[in-house]
Formats: sequence, structure tokens, C-alpha cells
Amino acid sequence: MSSDNGTYILQTTTDDGVPEFRIIHCQTIDNIYGQYISESTNWSPNPKNIVECFGKSKVYTDLEQAWDEAFKLDESHSWSEDGVCLISEFSQYNFKDFYDKVA
Repeated sequence: MSSDNGTYILQTTTDDGVPEFRIIHCQTIDNIYGQYISESTNWSPNPKNIVECFGKSKVYTDLEQAWDEAFKLDESHSWSEDGVCLISEFSQYNFKDFYDKVA
């Protein structure tokens, strides 16, 4: 039986272009994706689900530290089908823009 769970690091950016990383352990991470845009072969974000999933996460600005914390979080769960994954598809987005679209 598939549990479709894992620990995920979401990469976004600040107004100043500094990368930010938020970490969660969850199921059905695919809900953070919106429509598939065939012209660019990318997925659009689903702001509502991104905010619901990552909105309360601690923010890291160092990727190595984020990876370390993500592995600790993943190890604290008895099962993780996907392991630890970096979601960088939305790295050009500012996280506050997701809040703005939900409000």
C-alpha cells in the first residue's frame, strides 16, 4: 500500500534574491502543483496548498542546513516513501506572493 509521504524542502526566494528553504513531512505533496503549462513544460504553483503545507515552516537560508534538518525530520518518522526531496520548481517565486494570492 502506498503512503505517498516524504520530507520536502521547498525553495523560494526573498525580495533581495536570497534563497529560502522551508521543510515539511507530509503526504500528497503533489497538491502543491496547479495546472501544467505545456508551453513551458512546467507546473504552476497552487498557492493555497503551498501556504497550507509550508506556511508555518521554519525558514532556512542555507541549503546545507536545510538538508541536515530535513534528514533529521525524515528519520523521526517511521516510514518515508519518498525520502527527502528538494522542490526547486518554484525557486523564482517569493513565498509572500503565495500568501497574497490566498488572502
